Amino acid sequence: MKNVLASSFLLLILSGVGLFYYVSVQPDPYVIFASSENLTFDLREALLIRFKSNNILYQVDSAGNIYILKSKVKTAVICCS
Repeated sequence: MKNVLASSFLLLILSGVGLFYYVSVQPDPYVIFASSENLTFDLREALLIRFKSNNILYQVDSAGNIYILKSKVKTAVICCS
């Protein structure tokens, strides 16, 4: 009886650790925060300055779209609204 209980407990612990590892290694994708169609040069520069001052990583593609990490969207909306 103790062996079954110990084995079940060990299986539960290993499952929890495996789930935690799986969730923690998921990549954080970049999403479009601002489309080039809606931005003037001045607006784009002001947005990038705010991103830099708030330590928000961003990428700008060749069309001028601004991408940020999905996990930082809420922070970006708060700082840039």
